[in-house]
Amino acid sequence: MENIKNLDFFLRKTHNNINYRERIEWLNFWYSDANQINTGEKILFVGDSTARMVRRALEEYVHVPVDMIGTSCGLHDIMLVKQLEAFFYTQSYRYSTIFVQLGQHANTGIYNEKEFGKLDFDDYYSDYSALIHYLQQFCQNIIIVSVFYRTKNSFPIIYQFLRHLKFRIIKETLDKDFNRIIEGKNEIARRIAYENSLNFCDINAYMLEKMRHFPTRYYHTDGIHFEGPAKIIIAMEYQKYVK
Repeated sequence: MENIKNLDFFLRKTHNNINYRERIEWLNFWYSDANQINTGEKILFVGDSTARMVRRALEEYVHVPVDMIGTSCGLHDIMLVKQLEAFFYTQSYRYSTIFVQLGQHANTGIYNEKEFGKLDFDDYYSDYSALIHYLQQFCQNIIIVSVFYRTKNSFPIIYQFLRHLKFRIIKETLDKDFNRIIEGKNEIARRIAYENSLNFCDINAYMLEKMRHFPTRYYHTDGIHFEGPAKIIIAMEYQKYVK
């Protein structure tokens, strides 16, 4: 594709302030069937480790190669801009569907989660909108996906031991303090989908409904990532949006 506009074209001036980064930043590219000609029958995930968690399950379920850009970078970080440029530089940019699921990391809005306020949500809205406009160069079927609520347990060591034994006597509880931010980010994601006439997949609400049953098959490995049995369920929900 000629004349690709980089993310700087859409964004406000990006920053290079290390104070807005987490202690450990990470990046993961996945090119599926990289040795084959890209005919456009391909899916892309843009997200973090919660997207990586289900990438393989979706690929196996829909029998279509699934690429991925997984990052912990903030939406307004120059590192993210350079990462996206690097990913698309080596690809032919043809995707039938792109899933975008960003917001799990505190600095995806660029500020500390405990200080996340109205201005941070405003920045999140403008930066997320810019990212969507950037991705529309490569695919028109963009699905904006809500991010998951976090869970917590009052006795983490005991809980981890019982979970290791597959002994489900402790029901997970939600982290209300952190989920205030997740709730706000998901509402912004829904708004952006509406404004751009895109589908919004509320996978968070979908999994919350699954988890209301007790005992449930759908537990977290930590506070964010789901265990194996949930991955195919999530992939089946995503499949509804694949072209």
